[in-house]
Amino acid sequence: MGLFGKPRVEITVALDEVPRVVETGLVPPEVLSAPPAAASQGEAPADSDGQADLLYELKTVKELVTQLNEKIGERDKLKGLPRSTQAMYKRLLRNNVDEKLALRLVRSVGEQLESENTRDQERCRELFIQGIENLIRKPRPIEFNKNKPRVVAMVGPTGVGKTTTIAKLAANFTLLEKKQVGLITIDTYRIAAVEQLKTYAEIIGIPLEVVFRPEGLMPALDKFRHKDLIFIDTAGRSPKNEPQISELAEFLKAARPDEIMLVLSTNTHTADLLDIYRRFNVVRIDKLVFTKLDESNTWGQILNTVHKTRTSLAYITNGQNVPDDIEVPDPFYLAKTILGEDVG
Repeated sequence: MGLFGKPRVEITVALDEVPRVVETGLVPPEVLSAPPAAASQGEAPADSDGQADLLYELKTVKELVTQLNEKIGERDKLKGLPRSTQAMYKRLLRNNVDEKLALRLVRSVGEQLESENTRDQERCRELFIQGIENLIRKPRPIEFNKNKPRVVAMVGPTGVGKTTTIAKLAANFTLLEKKQVGLITIDTYRIAAVEQLKTYAEIIGIPLEVVFRPEGLMPALDKFRHKDLIFIDTAGRSPKNEPQISELAEFLKAARPDEIMLVLSTNTHTADLLDIYRRFNVVRIDKLVFTKLDESNTWGQILNTVHKTRTSLAYITNGQNVPDDIEVPDPFYLAKTILGEDVG
C-alpha cells in the first residue's frame, strides 16, 4: 500500500506550439534549420506544413541579413579608398588571401597612391605586386658549407611529396651542379617509401643509407662526411599525433641537421597549414617548401603562411616529374598569381 515507500510525484510536461515560440523571438539557431518534430504518437501535427514554411522563411531572412551585414562591413572597411584598390581587395580575397592581410595591403597601396596624387590603374597594380613581393620576401634555397657537408632534413605530414621533392633536389644538385650528394632515409614505416628512394638513388647514381633508430644516424652521416650535401628523408607524420612528432624530434636531435624544411601542400587551407606548422615547429622549422602548385587554383594560402610564420620559402614544386617541376620561387611571379593574374 506504499506505507513505507518513498514519496513519488507525477509530472506532465507539454511544449508550446512552435509559432508561438517564434513570435517571442526565442527560437534558437538550430531550430531554424531543423524540420518540425513529429507528434508524440508518431503522427505529424495538422499545421506541420505551415510551421515548416515559417521556419524556412525565417532561416532565409536570417541568411540575407547576415550577407547584408557582411557587405556593409566590407563597405565600411574600404570607405574612402580608391576604387582601383577596392577591386584589388576583392581579387585578393578570391585567391584566398587572409582578409586582414588583404586590408593591410589595400590601405598601404591607398596611402601610396594618395601621396603620389595618382589614381592610375597600372601604378596601383605595380604597388600591389610590390607589396606582396615584400611580404613573400627573398627565397632561401640550400646554401653549402665550407669543408663539411650540408645536412638538410625534410619533414611534413603524409602525402605532401617529401620523397619526390628530395629526389628532384638530389638529381638537380648531382647532375646539373656536379655536387656530391648522399641520401639517408628514416622512413622505415613504409617499405614502398624506402624502395622508391632506392630507385631514385640508383637512377641518379648516389648512395643511400637506411636508418632504423636515432643512434644509427651518426654512423650514416659519418659515411657521407666527404659529400657536399646530405638529405634526410623522414616518414610522413600526422601533426596531431604527438608520439610520432616526439619520435621525429628524437631522430633530428641525433642528426643535428643544418636546416629543417617543412614540406606543405598548396591544396591545404590556411588554418590547417598554420596548425601543421605549429605542431611540427617543435623541431625548429627553418624553411618552407610548397608542393602541388599545379593542383591548386589559388595560391593566397602560401602568402598567408609565409607571413604568419615569418618563415622563408626555399622551393616550390608544380608537378611530379623528376628532376623537373621544382624551382626556387620567384616572388614577382608568385605575387602576380596571388593577385589573380594569368601568368601562363
